[in-house]
This record gives sequence, C-alpha cells and structure tokens, in this order.
Amino acid sequence: MLLGNKDLQWVTSFKYLGINFLSGLALKINTCHIKRTFYKACNGILSHCSTADVFVKLSLVKAYCLPVLTYCIGALNLPVVQIRNFNVCWNDWFRKLFGYKRFKSVKEVLYFCGKISFDLIYELQRWKFLSAAHKLRDRFSCLYYLQSHTVSELKLIFGDTDFIGRMKQLVHVYFGHLFE
Repeated sequence: MLLGNKDLQWVTSFKYLGINFLSGLALKINTCHIKRTFYKACNGILSHCSTADVFVKLSLVKAYCLPVLTYCIGALNLPVVQIRNFNVCWNDWFRKLFGYKRFKSVKEVLYFCGKISFDLIYELQRWKFLSAAHKLRDRFSCLYYLQSHTVSELKLIFGDTDFIGRMKQLVHVYFGHLFE
C-alpha cells in the first residue's frame, strides 16, 4: 500500500503516546507494558521508602504509580478483562503493603484508606472524559452521538453532576454503600 509515493509498512501493533495498540477489527490495547511499569514503580517506592509510614507510601503510589494505570483510560472503552487485570495490579499493591495473601480481599482496606477499587477509578475517568467531550459536542458531534448514552448511564449509577470534585465524591459514596 502506498501513501503518496511512500510504501506503508503493515504492522501488528504500534505505539502512540505511550499506549501500545494492537491491530484487529476493534480497538485493542496491549496492557502488559502498563502493568509492568506500574509494578516497577510500586517496587521502587517500597525499596526506597521501606521505613516510611504506610500513609506516606500510599500517597506516593497515588501520586506516581496510579497515573501509570490511569493514563488515557477515560478515552478508551476497555473490555472487562483488562479492567480486571488493572484491578488486580491495584489490589496487589495493597496486599503487598498490608501483608495480605493473594486470595484475601482488600476492599475494606481500600475503603478505610480512602481509596476506591480500580473498576470505579476507571468509571470515574470515563465519566470525566465523556463529560468533557459532551460539553464539546458541537466540535465532536460523532463522539457525542456515540458516547452520550454512556454519560447518562454513569449519571444514573453515581448521580447527576458535571463537576469533577463532586464526581469523585459520588463515586466514593457509591463505593462506601457496597459495605452496607
């Protein structure tokens, strides 16, 4: 295939803005690199801050490691399997920090540390992205028509707001209700 007078190379994957996309009929991403980078960053924090307080380590992970997992995920419609894989990464960090075994649930630990599970982090990121895209519907009308129902679904689950701070609060409240 040619573009102008240049020959185009066929590839099975390509990297764009740090995300590895896979070829196929649907948009797919390779999450192995993201998970590896997350674990590497978490292990770096544990090795360099072994004597630090648990909440200092939590703050460092939230500031430096969580963005590795959440980079641009709001713009992607990830399959449930990939969301679960990221959830395992997020939960593994808490298991390692608090000495839990792999088969033990860390939902209560997340809740009492003021954190939420990764599937809700993903939903929050999608809600923020789609709400911003919804405001630009005149410029991106095709995106608006494809994703407007998703914003409505998220608002039905968590509550109706367009303010990011309130979105975070509503998702945390939703997570807290899971323990009642």
